[in-house]
This record gives sequence, C-alpha cells and structure tokens, in this order.
Amino acid sequence: MWVAVIGAGISGLTCAAAMQRFSPQTEVEIYERDQGLASRPQGYSLGLKGDTGLAVLKTLGLYEQIAAEVVTITNFVFCNQRGQRLLELPATGNEKRLTQRVRRQTLKEALLQAVGPTPVHLAGIVQATGKVLRVLMPSSRMGPARRRIT
Repeated sequence: MWVAVIGAGISGLTCAAAMQRFSPQTEVEIYERDQGLASRPQGYSLGLKGDTGLAVLKTLGLYEQIAAEVVTITNFVFCNQRGQRLLELPATGNEKRLTQRVRRQTLKEALLQAVGPTPVHLAGIVQATGKVLRVLMPSSRMGPARRRIT
C-alpha cells in the first residue's frame, strides 16, 4: 500500500511517524508546499494535553526524546489588555488535564527522526481529481508524478 501525507507540519509528520511505527510495510511519502520544513513563521511552542498530544507521543515512543525540554503548565491565567487577571485555572492532579509546553522545533525534530527514511518532497503542488493524485514538483528529477488513490 502507498500513502501520501499532504503537509510536513506537526500533524503530517505525526501521521507519517505513526505509519512507520504501526504499518512499516506501507510506502509513505510526504509532500510539503513550502520550500523547507522551517520556511513558514510559526509559533515558538505548543501546549500538549495529557489525553491528546502527550498520549500520542507516548504511544509513538517519542515522549522520552522531548521530556527534558517540556515545561509543565501549573496554572492558566486569562488577562485583559491591561494585564489584569480575569480568571486563573490551576493545574490538577488529573492526567487528562495536564498541559505541557514544548518548543515546536524540538517536536518537529523528534518527529522527523521517527519518520526515518520516509521521503519528504518540498515545494510541491498537489492536485486531486477523482481517484488520481497529481503531484507537481519543481525539480526536473521528479517531474510531474501521478499516483492512483485506492
């Protein structure tokens, strides 16, 4: 089976890492529209919740790679434009409600290691028509590529 992952952001890399881990016989290729994996300005860090993002990283065996750099959020404060506190939500012992912040770049590096030899094609245009996926890459080496979606 062949799988095209469209986008090499956090979600796309997570999908490709999951395919590598749980279906290693599947041929996976990642297609990204940007010129590079860090081309687009993005936020510095992400907040990962205990029952979602953190659970996925633990399932993929990636949490230990980023654990030294995560910061546990002990309370979440809402302020108005003058900096006055409006609401404060303290952390609880509930693992589901745990939030940890991680640098986006640290997370992407761990995910890229997890996708291993999976090809990442940059600066492409993906067009889907019916059951045909057409990938236009700027490199003459690849040229236009067509894959059937089954």
